Amino acid sequence: MRTSTVQLLLISLAAATLTGCCPPQTVQPGSQPKAAPAAPKAPAMAAPEAPRTPAAPSAPAAEEAPAGMGRITAILPVNPDGGGTVKLVKTAPREILVGREFDYTLALTNLTADTLRDVTLTAKLPAGFQPSATRPEAQMDPQTASWKIAAFGPGETKTFAVRGAATEVGEMLACSDVTFTVPSACLPIRAVQPIVKIEKTAPAEVLLCDEIPITILVSNTGTGPAENVVVRDALPEGLVLVDGRREITEPIGTLRPGEAKKITLRTKPERNGEFATTATVTADGGIQASSSTKTVVRRPALAMTMEAPRERLVGLKVPYEVTITNNGDGDALDTVLVLQLPTNAAFVSAAGAQPQAGRLSWSLGTVRPGESKKASVVLNASEIGTLTASASATAKCSVASARTETTVKGIPAILLECVDSPDPIEVGEGTTYTITVTNQGSAVGTNIVITCTLPDEQDLVKAEGPTKATTEGKTVTFTPLATLAPKARAVYTVTVKAIAAGDVRFKTSLTSDQMTSPAMETEATHQYQE
Repeated sequence: MRTSTVQLLLISLAAATLTGCCPPQTVQPGSQPKAAPAAPKAPAMAAPEAPRTPAAPSAPAAEEAPAGMGRITAILPVNPDGGGTVKLVKTAPREILVGREFDYTLALTNLTADTLRDVTLTAKLPAGFQPSATRPEAQMDPQTASWKIAAFGPGETKTFAVRGAATEVGEMLACSDVTFTVPSACLPIRAVQPIVKIEKTAPAEVLLCDEIPITILVSNTGTGPAENVVVRDALPEGLVLVDGRREITEPIGTLRPGEAKKITLRTKPERNGEFATTATVTADGGIQASSSTKTVVRRPALAMTMEAPRERLVGLKVPYEVTITNNGDGDALDTVLVLQLPTNAAFVSAAGAQPQAGRLSWSLGTVRPGESKKASVVLNASEIGTLTASASATAKCSVASARTETTVKGIPAILLECVDSPDPIEVGEGTTYTITVTNQGSAVGTNIVITCTLPDEQDLVKAEGPTKATTEGKTVTFTPLATLAPKARAVYTVTVKAIAAGDVRFKTSLTSDQMTSPAMETEATHQYQE
């Protein structure tokens, strides 16, 4: 930058009539100023109209002064291209009367295409002149008025005025200086700075069977491009990408200011637990940023028990109680229990169940960690054999099953009958006892033994049946009948001879594996003697 000064002299003639002046603001018309006061500060005058000219005008031709007025124009300094920098035009009356106020004006124009800085216009007041006002207000020193312009635009014109009166007869010489800073040749150089940010997001909690979606958003919020942008992320043990990788390197390239790129990753947990991951972004110039997330992986673990009687008699009810417990650390969502009905049982009741073909189902909703839910079922054992029931529970990320068997037994209800024929009999004659064993129950009778005891008044003639008979004194015992099916019969006969008169009793007993005490039957026979 360089500073230039323009100095311009204005010669005013005394004893002239004042014309074309604005009315004074601080001094009454016709009043006489006091002689040469020390360091006066004149009040501001009303601002004159300041016309603008086009930027970088060429040097204008000198304008003629109005009648009765004197004018001087200076265009300085001269630029290398031959043009001027500023033009200063001073205008004042040719003649004035001593003691009568008048104005003289200074019009300053910027002739360049640049803005001039720190412009100072100084009016050196002549001896024999008493100032009373300035327009606009100037900084006043003794016999000096100055105006400062911080920025003076291309082609701009500013007008300044001084008002005052001559204090003595004679010629007054008023000089002016203009100083300013000429703009230097400048080449703008813009400094920019990329600012790379990274934001990583992931769900706070998932179940073990869920994927964990991860989103990484990389953005440049700075003013310059970020080059060679690369995103990296290393997954901890127990967490992998769906394609099996554990490390991610994603080159992005160049991010312009305001640009953003999104990276979406699909990961899956291999176990439950807490997983913290950190993604980093780097770029040329040592730029680096990071963002972390934490995801808790929970695992529901359903367990099931099913209780039922180990044995049950055919035709009786068989109760079942199924218990489902969540032993994991995550909710078992949408839990459904299904019980497969055995074909050899009849359905009786099940609270809250939805009957379907061959099975029952319950919608249990959410089973929270440590929580248990129960279901009860009653069936009827319709057949002898093994009653097998199975149940399964399914929930999101967890399954459980249970199975139970009940042995259904029959009832070996054995009927023992003994009938004599004929009755009565005469001494010396015989009668036959017919012993019938009938299995009226639903189970097979096994190891059936028939034992007959004759009274003293009878002798054995013969004993027949499905098994061999042995005799010992008055007791007849048939060897065991291995099985007797339900509804089947076995018939035994014992023939005796009356050897004495009397009302005698023939006794029969029956034992089997299914009986805890023998069944007894007594048949009365009347024996007479003529």
